[in-house]
Amino acid sequence: QAISDYNKVLEIDPRYARAYGARGALYEKKGLDDKAINDYTRALEIDPKYIRALLDRGDLYAKKKLYDQAAADFNKAVELDPKNAEAYRRRGVMFRNRKQYDNAISECDKAITLDPNSSYNFFERAITYYGKKEYDKSWADYKKAEGLRQSNNEPPFKEYQDFVKKLVMHPQEKEKQLPQGKKAVWVPRKRR
Repeated sequence: QAISDYNKVLEIDPRYARAYGARGALYEKKGLDDKAINDYTRALEIDPKYIRALLDRGDLYAKKKLYDQAAADFNKAVELDPKNAEAYRRRGVMFRNRKQYDNAISECDKAITLDPNSSYNFFERAITYYGKKEYDKSWADYKKAEGLRQSNNEPPFKEYQDFVKKLVMHPQEKEKQLPQGKKAVWVPRKRR
């Protein structure tokens, strides 16, 4: 229904960049990545400074492993708004996906400097440290992210839960957390 509403809006005003961006987000949510990219691109043709469209299209390019295009979008977003923590974080995720961990950490550090109250910034750096096998730093960032998530009253999301399972069950972490001679057992929590 929402997509058809945006279709009607765009029939009335085909130069409404935000409508293309919003419809692109709906397409992305439905897994229609090519349609989403097309809408983000159309939005950017109308408004080249539309940072949300740059970030969302960059994420989709990165998902498709079109890293040069993703980097161009993230770089443009940073150029347009050098204080946009989300742009640095998303660029960091792209670097991490390419296993360029030092670049990814640097980008997450910039995001944290700009927005030290974002749980997402610490969480993405935690994942990056894990990929780099720096488990102590990963665990410290995860704990910071979780504390911020709770204080910001953000709901838990699957990525956090999946990551903490991996981090807690890592052999180096098991030794720190369990009494001598005990074995780790993961017991899933009941969903409410």
